[in-house]
Amino acid sequence: MKAKNLFFIFTRLLIAVSIGLVGCKNPPNYDFTPSFAKLAFPLFIKVNSAEELASVSADDYNENRFGLITARTLDNLSTNWQTQKPNGITGKLIVLQIDTGNSPGGRYIPSSPEKDVYSYYVTYNSVTETSTAFGQSRSNGVIETESIVPEGKIIDSFLSTYGINPTRDLIVIAADSSSQNNFLSSIRLVYALRYWGLDKRNVALLNGSVKQANDNGEIFTTISRNTTVKQEFSSVRNTYTDNTILQATIGDLIHILQNGSTSFEKVTPIPANGIQFVDARSNAEYSPSNQNGITTPPVGRTCVAGTGCKVPMEGRIKNAINLEWSTLLIDPTNNDYRFKSKSAIQSLFSNSGITGSKQLIAYCDRGIRSATILFAANSIVGFAARLYDASWIEWSALTFDESAAGWSNLIGSSPWRTDRTSRTDSITRTATANNIVRYTFQTSTSFSTTSNRVIDADKDYIRGVSSSSSGGSGGGATGGGGNACGG
Repeated sequence: MKAKNLFFIFTRLLIAVSIGLVGCKNPPNYDFTPSFAKLAFPLFIKVNSAEELASVSADDYNENRFGLITARTLDNLSTNWQTQKPNGITGKLIVLQIDTGNSPGGRYIPSSPEKDVYSYYVTYNSVTETSTAFGQSRSNGVIETESIVPEGKIIDSFLSTYGINPTRDLIVIAADSSSQNNFLSSIRLVYALRYWGLDKRNVALLNGSVKQANDNGEIFTTISRNTTVKQEFSSVRNTYTDNTILQATIGDLIHILQNGSTSFEKVTPIPANGIQFVDARSNAEYSPSNQNGITTPPVGRTCVAGTGCKVPMEGRIKNAINLEWSTLLIDPTNNDYRFKSKSAIQSLFSNSGITGSKQLIAYCDRGIRSATILFAANSIVGFAARLYDASWIEWSALTFDESAAGWSNLIGSSPWRTDRTSRTDSITRTATANNIVRYTFQTSTSFSTTSNRVIDADKDYIRGVSSSSSGGSGGGATGGGGNACGG
């Protein structure tokens, strides 16, 4: 009888604590919560809004300890970790040097296991590695799309490879050397980690590359590459945090453009202040002329015929503002991929008509370049922002050619069609059918009721609930997206 009473007292205590935690705006990571309580009382999961995920950088980036940090700050942290740990960080300093060309810059942040400092050289090839922490092909219930945010088990595999505890460690993502691919992959990984529940205090992006910082004399490096991994790991489930609001779905976008008058299920409510779409692509893509748009097929897909692969339709999402991603950086043409000053970025947003009064949804061709807009908005100027991760690759694929001269992926009466003037501005169809990207994957259905399959699967993973629809495809989730030994 006594044991039964204690159980009921403990149960009521858990419920009371969970209710209290739900009211917290920025709760801690709930490492103390037993797994059975997480399953029994899903109120323990903190579901963040886009507004809650936004944070403002210091005017001087040298003062940041998370978000965007400088080489000087990283040098201080790696040299004096035991005395310079940021508030709220109780674990290790993990530095991940990202290289997409498998050609290391030759300089590495020194590891000091005795000080809990670990630096790893991480290689990633988007062509050969299609299921990694950087991206994965997944079906949202309407269409399968490449390189969107990966499944939880892939992120957990990645964290396990490098012994990362996402609730205790500070993870610094750094481009190995200065290149567009290294920069974009680095910022892409920041997005994936934040999407999977990591708190802002646990993730930082180096402003610039390790090699650039070394060449400028801003940081101490070594020629020795670390291969030692401290075998400590905690699943993203243990953050007890749901940041999936960061991803906007095709259903969300169409629902917004139709002022909420759709019958789609599980769409995100439209904020009272409205939405501002931001197109991160070049002006040639934003205002198409002579089909100057995407010229290569999605990763792992090929054209059936023709010499130039192009999407079925070019243009831009209705009422989108163009802010090219590279304008936020100092000098990309000369491989300087550091962000401009906070005040300069604020001016760029303002001059483009972006004030932060409306929630931003950024997109590009495949969600890679637009992650730059997301990061600048979310972690530098403090605007509520989300990413249409599938971007123009998906948007342009959901078309129907009335003339039957081209290529269609939907039945003409499908509610998912994007080739309507109420949804797309400057519609420009690709002139030659042979030049259209012919996807080897198919739409799930032209009349799906939801495009939320990926979000549903990820929410289930966070809660430890098995799901019949994992959201993965093309061989499922394999690999961790990196090699601790730099292979």
